[in-house]
Amino acid sequence: MGDDVVRFQDMNRILTGHKTEEKFSMVGPLLATPLYYLGRALGELERWVWHFNRVVLLTACVGFWWLFRPILSVVERARFTVALSMVSMIPHHLMFFGGETFTCVVVSFGMAAFMIRGAWWGVPLMVAGAVNLPGTMGGLACAALVLVARTRRLRYLALPPIAFGLWLLENYLRRGDLWFTGYDGDHGVPTVLPYSGKWEFSYPLFFGLLSVLFSFGKGLIFFVPALFLPLPADPDRPAGDEDRLRWVYRGWMGFMVGVVLMYSKWWCWAGGWFWGPRFFLFGCFVAALVLARRTAGAGRASTGANLLTLLALVLSGWVALCGLVYQQSGLIRYVPDGYALEFVVWYVPECSALWWPFVTPVPFQTQDWVWLAVIVTGLGYLAGPVLAALTRQLPEYVSAGWRAVRTGPVRI
Repeated sequence: MGDDVVRFQDMNRILTGHKTEEKFSMVGPLLATPLYYLGRALGELERWVWHFNRVVLLTACVGFWWLFRPILSVVERARFTVALSMVSMIPHHLMFFGGETFTCVVVSFGMAAFMIRGAWWGVPLMVAGAVNLPGTMGGLACAALVLVARTRRLRYLALPPIAFGLWLLENYLRRGDLWFTGYDGDHGVPTVLPYSGKWEFSYPLFFGLLSVLFSFGKGLIFFVPALFLPLPADPDRPAGDEDRLRWVYRGWMGFMVGVVLMYSKWWCWAGGWFWGPRFFLFGCFVAALVLARRTAGAGRASTGANLLTLLALVLSGWVALCGLVYQQSGLIRYVPDGYALEFVVWYVPECSALWWPFVTPVPFQTQDWVWLAVIVTGLGYLAGPVLAALTRQLPEYVSAGWRAVRTGPVRI
């Protein structure tokens, strides 16, 4: 759909020797070239190319298993993989040929490789990911500041200009003009909203942040709740390992903050007619790391912390299920002509992608039951230690509350 089709068509034109002037970068799509030729040989071109993001994610899961070995236990690595691939927005994105999955994978992997193992090749990966989605260059700028703080070397401040220069070079090679980006004059449809119809980075930052973080249909607080939970420490791990993990977390959070600030100013901060906040998929990697540590160490956490973790897990599982089964089924009624009512899907609770299924339930098909079983299995695996800890902790609070009711509050 939409942008995915355009990316595929651009890729097809380039590989068949034709020129393309569309606005989307070809850094990621051209890496799907092996699948392109395989699909063409087998007579199923589109089907094989559409597997690209799945291959990227599976490869990343294997890579992260190796990469995190010095700083995370086997249990934590397994939980990171499950949280990322089964209990997040990621499953929905694997159904498409969009650029967000590729950018999130290469940036997160490259940054982690540099922070954990000092791998120089991690830096070019971060730059390549930003070039693939130019809107994430704000994230690269914030991540560069974290790299400077980590290494005490100012040279990493050159990463955003390098990425920007490579993006301009792609513009020149494809369109014959450094400054012809394809986004020139890009704007939305005028509606009843006061800032609609304006061009490019015209949305007020304050309202953009409120919408990106808290809107019912696109808000990160609902779609990536674990992003707002702190990463707890593990006192049993060596201090050096914990320090490297903290720098990975800071780098990822830095990139995420930059992306949020950048896109909050974009006229299309909501990401167009797409399920969920697609520009902010990177938050799933941060959330997976947080959930891996919080669920593995549930026995050390307080009751309140475990309750928040359980809430984030349940909501994340619902997000994954909605992304696979319900998507935006039935909500197309709000974009019949010119997207004049699309804002209803962003802001009205009962019309948002997450809560609409309660308004108009959809009967499950066989494949839906399979997806439900997979998500419940992953959710159960992650939530098990949290529930076990709460079964020990909550009775103590219930007993204390009952004693307070019977005897009154204790006077100090």
